[in-house]
Amino acid sequence: MKGKQIHMIIVSLGIVLMWTGCTADSANDRTDSTKSKLHELRLSMGASRFEAMTRALPDGYSAYNYATELAPIDEIVGYMTYMDDSGDPAQIPCHFIHEKSGENHIWTSRIALADGSYHFYGYMPNVSATNVSIAPNGTTFSTGAVITLTGLNAVTPDDICVINGFKQYQTGDPVPDMSDPSAVGRFTFNSDGGDNLYLLASHIYAGLKFQMKLDETYAKLRKIYLKSLKVMPAQVVKTINATITLSTDSENPVGVVFATETEGTTETVPAVLYEGEGMELTTTDQDFLACLCPILPSNTQYILEATYDVYDRGGDQGNMIRENETARNALTLPSLASGEIHTIDITVQPTYLYMLSEPDLDNPTFRVEN
Repeated sequence: MKGKQIHMIIVSLGIVLMWTGCTADSANDRTDSTKSKLHELRLSMGASRFEAMTRALPDGYSAYNYATELAPIDEIVGYMTYMDDSGDPAQIPCHFIHEKSGENHIWTSRIALADGSYHFYGYMPNVSATNVSIAPNGTTFSTGAVITLTGLNAVTPDDICVINGFKQYQTGDPVPDMSDPSAVGRFTFNSDGGDNLYLLASHIYAGLKFQMKLDETYAKLRKIYLKSLKVMPAQVVKTINATITLSTDSENPVGVVFATETEGTTETVPAVLYEGEGMELTTTDQDFLACLCPILPSNTQYILEATYDVYDRGGDQGNMIRENETARNALTLPSLASGEIHTIDITVQPTYLYMLSEPDLDNPTFRVEN
């Protein structure tokens, strides 16, 4: 098996607070909007800030870099949780939306919070689930939370992660030492504790990475433009429910239980890894990522489907000689755990490179090497 572990990711959350409607009322009543303050939260995940910090992260974590991620995070879903005056669990949802400002990538959200303490939980990205719920892990949110994602696809282009701890600090203060394990399993947010958070997150799906390239000899004769790339289970797999238990245990802050829906779709839903006007394949690897539910049994077979156009090398642009051709490859994979990644190499070449007839050139094979 050609595989490796997907490292955990660390996220920088830079919060800029814009205060409106300040009052001197008690901070305990969080259901009264007149006693809340509007926070505009600006979330930054730029890698340059972290490049010098890589050795200061906990073991198994690496800095998050939006620009180089195969499945960049466009939205983070968070919950500021608390117990209301009746002693019942309550939460204030907040969505961080990705924007690009110059060379910087930021995520923003506005949320009204009363003064006091909360417990902040969340997941990323905003996945296509039929239902999402959050509840305390125990009697209060201070001991953790349970996030349930219902109706997930068995294979998805989304790298689903959950926040498993963070550190909060004041603007102008030194960056916290993230190698300190006390950040793992820490979820308390104080409204006066600082404008910045560093988040730690972990993957709940396994990764399947495809490295695709054009055979060097074939590249002298033909151009291949990839128009779509999809992966799906060979047989129908009904949707997945994920129950994610987050706790303040720094040794085991995340537990995930997956279950397959007994009712639901009767069609295979493909994960679309690429779709566009056409990406020219080159003789160097071009990478694509799919994420798989870890409970699918070992030796589960998947189908990789590529749609492409074929051009010759004549003239400046070449002449299209095949349009919307489809190649399908069957893949049999070993069991993969959450956070584990398996890499597959794919070389596009004629059926018989040593006998270059026209049909061979215009009908290339996608040769898979596990």
